[in-house]
Amino acid sequence: MSRTLRLIGKISVAVLLVGALFSFAMFQGGFVSWFLFFAVLPVLLYQLGVLLYPISDWHVSRCLSRHTVRTGDRIQVTLTIKRSLPFPVYYCLCEEQFPDTLQQADNAAERYHSLADPSSRHRQRQMKRMLFPGFRRVIRLSYSITDIPRGEHVLPAVRIRTSDVFGMITKEHCFPVADELAAAPNKQPVMLSGAFNSAEHGSSKSHKAHLTHTTIAAGVREYVPGDSLSWIDWKQTARRNQIITKEFEQENSSDTVVALDASAASGNNTQAFEMAIELTLGLLQAVRQQTSEAGLFVAGKRTMYFPLRLSTGQQQAIRRHLTHLQPGGSESFSVLLQRRMQQAAPMANLFVVTTYIEPDLPDVISRLRQRQVKQMTLLFIQAAAWISQAEQDRVHQLRAAGIRVNVLTETELSQDLIEVRAV
Repeated sequence: MSRTLRLIGKISVAVLLVGALFSFAMFQGGFVSWFLFFAVLPVLLYQLGVLLYPISDWHVSRCLSRHTVRTGDRIQVTLTIKRSLPFPVYYCLCEEQFPDTLQQADNAAERYHSLADPSSRHRQRQMKRMLFPGFRRVIRLSYSITDIPRGEHVLPAVRIRTSDVFGMITKEHCFPVADELAAAPNKQPVMLSGAFNSAEHGSSKSHKAHLTHTTIAAGVREYVPGDSLSWIDWKQTARRNQIITKEFEQENSSDTVVALDASAASGNNTQAFEMAIELTLGLLQAVRQQTSEAGLFVAGKRTMYFPLRLSTGQQQAIRRHLTHLQPGGSESFSVLLQRRMQQAAPMANLFVVTTYIEPDLPDVISRLRQRQVKQMTLLFIQAAAWISQAEQDRVHQLRAAGIRVNVLTETELSQDLIEVRAV
C-alpha cells in the first residue's frame, strides 16, 4: 500500500511540473518560454515513463553449465533477461542471490595448509553487474562460481535494480529463479598396508548362502536403490510414509565395516570433517579391492547403514548421502557405534573414521575388539594444533589395547596417496 502511494505521489509531481511549465509558456509567451517547455518536456515524459514502466514483467532465466560437479570444481552461469517492451532503460544493476551453503569455498590444493584454520573456508560471494540495456529486448551476462563446496545448493533468486538518468526514481524487483547445484565429495586415494585380508573369514560367500540368510530379518532401514522389492516392509512403509526395507543378518555380517563419525562433535573443524568424508570414500574403494563383503555405517543426526556390494545403485546412494551429509545429532558417536555393533554379527574388520576421539570411545572400541571384531583400525583426522593432550592420551590407550590408530594431520594428508596401516 505504501509503495502504491509513493508511486501515485511521484506521478502527481511529474504531472504538476508538466502543467506548470505549460501554464508558464501559455501566459508568458515568447520563444524562450516555449523553448523551455519543449526542452524539458521529453525529460519529464521519460521520468513519467520510468515510473509507469513495470520491470516486474521482465523474464529472467538462469542456465548452469553443469548441475552436478565435484567438490572444488568451477561452473559457468549465464543469466538471460527478456523484455517484451523495448523501453529505453539507462542502466540496471543485476545481483545474484547466493544461499548460505555457497558462502564458503573448498579448494583441495589449499585445504591441507588451512586444516588448522577452518574459518578460511568462509567466502562472501557476490555477483553484481552493471548493465546498459538501452532498447535491447534480450540481455545476457555470464559469470563463474569457483571452489564449490560439497553439498546441495539452491540458487534462489536474481535481484534487479534500475533508475532514471538523474537517479531520482529507483525501481527494484527480485525474480524467483531457483536452480539446484550438487557438489559430490572427491575420493582421496588410500593404500591399505599390513596383513589386511578377509578371505579367510568368509568374504567369498556363495549366492545360495545369501538367499538363505535373507529369510531372517534383523531390522529395518530406508530403501537403497538396488534392494530387492521382496525386501520391502509394507507395514513400516505405510507407517513412516517412505519406503522401508528389511535388513537381514547377511547385511549385518559383512566382513568389513567402515564407520564414519558424523556426530555434532565431529563438526568442530569443518576442514577435517571434509577430509574424513573423502578418506571414507577412498577407504571403501581400497577395502572393496580386498574383500567382497563390506558395509558403510554413518553415525550422526540420522544413522544409515549401506551394504557395499557390486550394485551401482548402492554406490550412487552412498555418494548422494555423503554429498548432503552434515555433522549433527544429540547422541555421541560412541553410543551410536555401540548400538549398531550390538545388532551386528561378528566381523573380521572394523575401520572407524573420526575427527574427535570422545572420552568413552576407547572403552567402546576395546569392548568391540574383544567380543565382535577381530581386527580394529582407527583413522583420526585432525590438524596437529587441534589435537589436545587428552586426545593424545586416548590414542596411547587405544594402541595399548591392540588397536591400530592412524593419526592423519597436515603432513600425512598432503600426500598424493595416503597410507593406512590396518595391523
